[in-house]
Amino acid sequence: MVDTPALGAGTRKGMEVRVLSPAPFDSTHGLRPLDSSLISLQSSMTSPLHFIYTLLLILIFLILLTFFYSLVRAISWVPMWSKDLVRVLNLAQIKPGQKFYDLGCGDGKMVLAAAKAGAQAEGFEISVLPYLIAKIRQLVSKEKIKIRFKDFWLVDLSQADVIFFFLIPRIYPKLKNKLSKELKPGTKVIAYLWPIPDWEPVQIDKVLNRPTIYLYQIK
Repeated sequence: MVDTPALGAGTRKGMEVRVLSPAPFDSTHGLRPLDSSLISLQSSMTSPLHFIYTLLLILIFLILLTFFYSLVRAISWVPMWSKDLVRVLNLAQIKPGQKFYDLGCGDGKMVLAAAKAGAQAEGFEISVLPYLIAKIRQLVSKEKIKIRFKDFWLVDLSQADVIFFFLIPRIYPKLKNKLSKELKPGTKVIAYLWPIPDWEPVQIDKVLNRPTIYLYQIK
């Protein structure tokens, strides 16, 4: 309430005029309280969605990153035919308790099949998407298998009885060197689709219109 001066001939001196003041202004954020509360409400409604969106972006980034990393290190994930699992097991002739390693295990179905045949089966994978699928397969399976998020180049293979891989020939020279240095005599090596140059296979499994599978044995 304020006193105002006379406004003219017909006005009273000292008449009272009621003035409505605006809401206080927040100099820190440049907002009035009502505006600030609305924005806070909007933020609280969108923050969970923003969090989920951020997680999805991170996951997509990791999938792409590990996909290209696996391509450089060995091969990107290409699922093998499920019908060929039995063919691999027939070549491996796994005995109970033997250690079966799958180098670049993908979705883990070969590891699981080896475990069902009695092996202590372990797979190594560095691409996020197939690794997650393999871990889910591990969690829902009754078989005891190990799926490790690890570059198989960094794994000591000396305890393996059977080695299986579905890898590109480009890395075979380096792989041959690793296998020759680390594997003990008698270890079986099974190559899916592409043979190992300069190695004499013990057995070759050929089926019409299906990938060829090669069995080698370390001497």
